[in-house]
Amino acid sequence: MKQLFLCIATIFCLAHLAHAAVVEVPLYKFTNTLVKSIDLKCISAEYTIPVSVPERWEIEKAVMRFQYVNSSSLLENKSTLVVKVNEYPIAQIKLSPIVPEGEVKMTIPPVLLDTGYNNISFAVTQHYTDECEDPCAPGLWTTINVDESILRVEYCLKPVPLQLSVIPEFLFDPKIFPHGRVNFIAEGLTSEELINYAGIVASGIALRYDYRQVFFSVSKDIKPNVDNILLGKKDFIYDFLRKKGVEINEGAGALLNGCSPQVKKQKCRKSLIFIGFYAEQQAFF
Repeated sequence: MKQLFLCIATIFCLAHLAHAAVVEVPLYKFTNTLVKSIDLKCISAEYTIPVSVPERWEIEKAVMRFQYVNSSSLLENKSTLVVKVNEYPIAQIKLSPIVPEGEVKMTIPPVLLDTGYNNISFAVTQHYTDECEDPCAPGLWTTINVDESILRVEYCLKPVPLQLSVIPEFLFDPKIFPHGRVNFIAEGLTSEELINYAGIVASGIALRYDYRQVFFSVSKDIKPNVDNILLGKKDFIYDFLRKKGVEINEGAGALLNGCSPQVKKQKCRKSLIFIGFYAEQQAFF
């Protein structure tokens, strides 16, 4: 009977950003069914898009740009499109029958965007006459073209707390958009071992991300701006960390540490290092 000890170290190394990171995502990707347009019909209607804010993001600026088309039958003085964030109105647009198409660019105050899920709503009140009217007449409609609309977010990364409990929610957070990114640092493993063990770890990460899109990469050193996972035999892991200036007490078991001086030289804003062991029983007959 032989034991193969696989050592896994997670180094959540995030480069210090002199400027905020920026992501731009089409609005339709936030909708539950990936709809390309939103039709608001009758004298009043509302549609809400859930937008997530990850635990580790500090929002500095958010700008939304969207296109709309409204019916040429509407009365401008009685027809309005209101944009709300978590029920707070941030914009009002008069719906004109003379200029029935438009593009709106607006800033969303970061204070309105909470960590977790936020609601961006488009609500209309629209009329075609000053007299009695059919509340759902064919001429009462406004369409938001979400496939041509963009949400642009500028953010900085919060420091990573030195707590193992942050791994499930803070680091592998399904609210991160447009996708997660994880890098494996691997050496000293055969191709078969790498595929096997990386597959096991990647499956666990995908589970934490709630099976949303995650991009994985492999390198021989720490990759900046990405969460890094060391994957290899015990000697490789310990040698790698010692070269980065991380003090290791081999008899102490798991290690929880902050940035070492060498890791900081790689512009690591904050790192959380945890070492765990996986023992695989191999039987020989």
